[in-house]
Amino acid sequence: MIEPVIPKITAEQFKKLSPKKQILYLKLYREQVAPKLEVFRNPAPYKLTYGGRGSSKSWGVASLLMQKLTESENRLVCCREIQKSIDESSYRLLVDTVQRLDLPGWDIKKESLDNINGSHIIFRGLRDLRAARSIKSLEGYNLCWLEEAQSISKESLELLLPTIRANNAEIWACWNPDSPDDPIEKLKGRKGAICVEMNWQDNPWFTERSRAEMEADYAEDADNAEHVWGGKFRKQGDNCIMNRVSIREAMNRKADSEGAISIGVDCARYGNDRTTMFKRKGLQLLEYKVYKKTSMTEEADYFEIFCGRDKNVHACIDGGGVGGGLIDILRERGYRNITEVNFGEKAVDTDKYDSAASEMWFTFPLSDCGLMDIPDLMTELSDRRYKFNNKGQKVVESKDDYKKRHGGKSPDLADGLLLCYYERHDVMPMLY
Repeated sequence: MIEPVIPKITAEQFKKLSPKKQILYLKLYREQVAPKLEVFRNPAPYKLTYGGRGSSKSWGVASLLMQKLTESENRLVCCREIQKSIDESSYRLLVDTVQRLDLPGWDIKKESLDNINGSHIIFRGLRDLRAARSIKSLEGYNLCWLEEAQSISKESLELLLPTIRANNAEIWACWNPDSPDDPIEKLKGRKGAICVEMNWQDNPWFTERSRAEMEADYAEDADNAEHVWGGKFRKQGDNCIMNRVSIREAMNRKADSEGAISIGVDCARYGNDRTTMFKRKGLQLLEYKVYKKTSMTEEADYFEIFCGRDKNVHACIDGGGVGGGLIDILRERGYRNITEVNFGEKAVDTDKYDSAASEMWFTFPLSDCGLMDIPDLMTELSDRRYKFNNKGQKVVESKDDYKKRHGGKSPDLADGLLLCYYERHDVMPMLY
């Protein structure tokens, strides 16, 4: 059994931690679940986690499931598309989890696990179940864990999903993204789904040895390493605006920070949209914030804190939808150097660009700026696509089309970043 590598600290160092951090530290030791996956303790019909190597996705899911099955009676089926033997399943990982966490009451059999409370675990290959027309044998199970879920076929999902249908039934899935067209990607848009992207940065036990291996992979083939370690789709489409390798270089770069502070704000419109605020000095990104379900007054308060109450700060704010209300409040409070931008309005250079949105994307200083290493931002920047219009201009994909490809998730981080670097407020400042 491989023990996790937990960051070791001395008793004196532990005493210096805040009470909240002490609780978190002890929880990591006791339960072996990365903090980002704690949300899976909440009930949901679909619990989906995806990302690159070294993220502790499978480790965390195994720990959470085994704790759940130890606490109360549940029936779990662990599925892969193809499973030729028990050795190809998560059997060994679940057995190790029982032993590592010292979970009581388990009877470890050759091909299944049983607990004295009635919990039962089996392991199946979906392709074999389809071939034998025996997928209905899973109807009595209220939990299903889909492993290597990027490989699960559309036919298997179509048969499986109606089968796991008991009250409060849950389908859990882990995968390394391969293609946006993989059937499992569609589950992200299902009602009630909890979706968690996990990468090596989210793993409290990421080792120096793994880091060395990751750095070697990036040095050898950066684009493939973004798939393996960064959890991005295997190959970028030819019509993606920004290249992953260049984005990674920007995230590793310390850029020129000479110049004034500039801020970009993308305002939430509805649903799962988020308000995002980005701050840069010169070409170096300094800070960002994300807010959900806030009123315009609250957003104005957050903006003032974010800019240090500097009434002269340069800011580009999305004025479409509800953003106009935020701009009005800030101007009433004395902020005069604010430019309202609507992504669909005319570009400054109308000969080259069909809209402000296209101008932002195609003039973004990717080769010169210094960005922060934000996995969700990498996803949003690297998978925004374009096409040509009848004037021969490159036109950025609409936000609605992007959201359709990403399970309804809005590219709010990318929009806030683009507004932060958009130079229109330097060309056409509003100083009244």
